[in-house]
Amino acid sequence: LRYQRNRFYDPSTGQFTQQDPIGLAGGRNLYAFAGGDPINFRDPFGLRACGSAPNDTPCIAIGVAFGATLGAVIGGGVSTGCAIVSMGICGFATPVIVGLGSGFGATIGGFLGKIAELIPTAGTSPTAGERRAVNGLGERDGCMTCGTRESGVKSGNWVPNHVPPTGVKLPGEEQQLGPHCIVCSNRQGGYIRGQKKQVESPKPV
Repeated sequence: LRYQRNRFYDPSTGQFTQQDPIGLAGGRNLYAFAGGDPINFRDPFGLRACGSAPNDTPCIAIGVAFGATLGAVIGGGVSTGCAIVSMGICGFATPVIVGLGSGFGATIGGFLGKIAELIPTAGTSPTAGERRAVNGLGERDGCMTCGTRESGVKSGNWVPNHVPPTGVKLPGEEQQLGPHCIVCSNRQGGYIRGQKKQVESPKPV
């Protein structure tokens, strides 16, 4: 089973193991994953299908909203607990603590949403369709590592970045693709080659 924040997903059946927390508002099938289309869409928070299609809600937006709400709730709980312990002395800090929690939650949620939008791939050489999808993500969100809006490639295409990197992935481990600028791609490649070289030829102690 895979934990999707609000429910568990069973890859063997392609469905969630619990009913949709928003009920029929999420569709007639209360156990459906990613709108019944897990090839093209994701549901990282167990709330709603999202993806990279132009007319679809980005997972990043759902992640930000979910993270901000959760952060605000946690922040409110922390502030309430503080007020009870201190006999109300720190009650004035409630808006600040809730605001900080909401902002932090939104940041983390957006990061998780961005990861959720990566494109599944079955091979080390991206297909033409996968490259188009990577370019779409790059044009919308920029480089997945540094956030730059320019790929740095003469053609304007983004470099498909395997996650985890092919050089360090475990046998049978699934990979996904995201957009890399040429600088981050070269930096990551150099780092991985250096790490592998150290493992293959360790320095004598």
